[in-house]
Amino acid sequence: MNLPPTLKRAAWWAATLRPRRIRAGIGKGLRMDLRRASGWYAKGVNEMPIQQALAAQLKPGHVFFDIGANVGFFSLLAARLVGPTGRAVAFEPVPANAAAIRRNAALNGFRHIDVVEAAVGDAAGEIELVLTRHPGGASIIQDTPSPDITGRTRVPLVRIDDLHTQGRIPTPNLVKIDVEGAEPAVLRGMEQVARRFRPGIICELDDATVEAVEGKVAGVAEMLRSWGYTVTLLDRAYATDGWPVRHILATA
Repeated sequence: MNLPPTLKRAAWWAATLRPRRIRAGIGKGLRMDLRRASGWYAKGVNEMPIQQALAAQLKPGHVFFDIGANVGFFSLLAARLVGPTGRAVAFEPVPANAAAIRRNAALNGFRHIDVVEAAVGDAAGEIELVLTRHPGGASIIQDTPSPDITGRTRVPLVRIDDLHTQGRIPTPNLVKIDVEGAEPAVLRGMEQVARRFRPGIICELDDATVEAVEGKVAGVAEMLRSWGYTVTLLDRAYATDGWPVRHILATA
């Protein structure tokens, strides 16, 4: 049946409001509200090297930290892997994204996903967050501003070491960090936890050029090795270097 353009647009919009099931990968069968995210998540093949690392590192009962969780795709995968005796803690400073994580957790009956609505770094207090049109592009780093900035807001800033010492978060077995340039600050703010408890660490690093990314990878790898970690460069998650992205896995 050929629908008028206005009805086609209405049908498309209605479809975007419905939760969708992930079709492949670790999250196959899970449901997601994708109103604030790319429909690509529904395919379930996002960043497969990261999914493989999660599957290899996480066991039932483990604790996963998703720092820079966006709408919670990897938090959902981890929640499935660790089961109800484990925890997935999603750190996300953008209020709308944090709300989406809570919705996605509820859609799947995951009561073992906690949301910390704050930015993570190497200090505690408050910081300006640059908001972008892309839901996953918000950043506390302003030296290389994004071309699609939509606004700025003040958000809480926390250190992992502080929260852990205060008993507000559990001890992690695996930490994933994807915070749009603030990864070294996050690591500096969790040095005590890393040195004492030796969680696995997955870190995403990106920049405008391959050379810049390689410099970031070298700097973060040097920091982690000084803490006694072995650092591995994961397979590329993306086929092209239109915007170079690299992932490293650090294990004790």
